[in-house]
Amino acid sequence: MFTMKVVHILFGGTFCLAFHLDITMQNEINYGDLGEEVHHPDYVTKGEFNRLKQTVDMQALQIAIMKKGEELYKERLNTLREELKKLKDEPKIVFSASVLTALGPFDTARRIDYTDVTVNEGNAYNPTTGVFTAYIRGVYFFSYTAVSQKVKLVISLMKNDKRVVSLWNKGDSDSGDLFSNAVILSLEVGDWVYIKLQKDDPAHDNENQYITFIGFLMFPL
Repeated sequence: MFTMKVVHILFGGTFCLAFHLDITMQNEINYGDLGEEVHHPDYVTKGEFNRLKQTVDMQALQIAIMKKGEELYKERLNTLREELKKLKDEPKIVFSASVLTALGPFDTARRIDYTDVTVNEGNAYNPTTGVFTAYIRGVYFFSYTAVSQKVKLVISLMKNDKRVVSLWNKGDSDSGDLFSNAVILSLEVGDWVYIKLQKDDPAHDNENQYITFIGFLMFPL
């Protein structure tokens, strides 16, 4: 058992009460053959002691959980900071360009020079030649659009002079047709991509920017 003593203290001319908990275990006191524990006002019973111990243990557990949660939070925060730093350090390659004028028809197939550039982060696209050159090995997304005014039109996306995908319109509609295509490519350093207009096929465009070419690096390899 524990002993709890009441002490009278004289402070400023006034008697105050102070409680002193003596953390010393007392043996159970039994009288006769009753086998009953005696409850003395100066003692803390085993039950009270166990309840107090459980309370202290629970508080210690809660503190330990809070500390562990704080450690996990700091660890996650550091991970997010590292991921953000990686994103900032990754190369950014993206371009968007258009023509603004009608093209063709031409006697031979011709590469389209998209001279009106709105975005060219990384300068991988050359508006003078209309060629995108990969200087980072990675996976890229490309898309292009065109308008046909009641005539046949074939426009192809080329990789290293090899056709990858094409737009095709047979030109039998009563009005202009707007169409597009897109592709995801794995490019090595030095690979180039451009758009080719087939011979005898005119493409309509004006300030509304119908003929466009866009691309960006999805992720490096």
